[in-house]
Amino acid sequence: MNSIRLLCVLLMALGPACVHQSKGNEDPKNAAKESKLKAVSGSDGAALGGESASAKTAGLSDTKMVKVPAGSFVMGSTCKPATKKATKKPTEADIAKKLLEKVITGDCPKDDPATSADESAACKKEGEECEGWRNERPAHKVVISRPFLLASTEVTQKEWSDLMGSNPAQFTTDASGQKAESHPVERVSLWDAMAFINALSAREGLPACYDLSACKGDPGAIYSCTQVSVTAPAGNPTACAGYRLPTEAEWEYAARAGTTGPLYGAVDRIAWNVNNSGNRTHPVGTKEPNAWGLYDMIGNVWEWTGDWYGPYSVDAATDPVGPSRGANRVSRGCSWHYTTDYCRASYRMSAGAMVQMGHMGFRVARSIP
Repeated sequence: MNSIRLLCVLLMALGPACVHQSKGNEDPKNAAKESKLKAVSGSDGAALGGESASAKTAGLSDTKMVKVPAGSFVMGSTCKPATKKATKKPTEADIAKKLLEKVITGDCPKDDPATSADESAACKKEGEECEGWRNERPAHKVVISRPFLLASTEVTQKEWSDLMGSNPAQFTTDASGQKAESHPVERVSLWDAMAFINALSAREGLPACYDLSACKGDPGAIYSCTQVSVTAPAGNPTACAGYRLPTEAEWEYAARAGTTGPLYGAVDRIAWNVNNSGNRTHPVGTKEPNAWGLYDMIGNVWEWTGDWYGPYSVDAATDPVGPSRGANRVSRGCSWHYTTDYCRASYRMSAGAMVQMGHMGFRVARSIP
């Protein structure tokens, strides 16, 4: 079972292979559809409203935005000297997991003169036990210089359907057959998430953070983008006045909420994972929150961040926004069908922006003016 799950993650890491194909496009001449696409496209950073956006009533009305304080933390996972027992009796590696780590992060070469200093520092050293995988290292100091707002829960199916007029989720009913409106919306790509966020900004008369004018189709169904950019100065999402996705650094900082270990609480008390989920999502906010009042930062569904995926540097950073380009994007937080090996604050998932799966969702952030 674990090997099958890991191979699915492998497909996600490779990008397009896991794209969900659902209903086809509606008639492009349909006036309602054109109005909705205009509201979410956000070209030129304009605060686009229109009848479609103003007619919606829910947005994030039931979601509390938590003020995350400014501060600093150590981002990534750390290593410590191994115990004698661990050194003498190494655990046999799971073949599928070893293959997945190699695909996502590459081999960890020994005594290779061509290996850069940063890459060498990121490798797991002999005689050490490391909390996470190589792509979570080197651990480095990050400063979040300004407070920001982050939704206390993942975006729900009701919030999505009230704003977008559809429901792309796989789990539209709960275990008893009732509507799963309070469950997280999932089976949404990064582009789908950005379209929702633009529509939310438009509904509230705020500038769109993302230029989605090169996107076609219906968000939550078949929605493809040839190019996506941030409308704020210098392409910095933290400078957006409207809603946005959190950066990867903001996400981990918020998830940790001042803690330094892999989790902010006992895993089964804070996270829906493969051991307790019954192989499905659950209503948001039903597990214990972290110290800052954020629920499901670990478990339930993976959460998109706005960052391109790339290696860490050992250097300290202030308000990092990730690489300027890349092949995949970063999602965080583990999900209902992953083992607890993946459920920790520092774990990084690399996935193609078009991936739509039943364990991929998101939550909304906003910079404080």
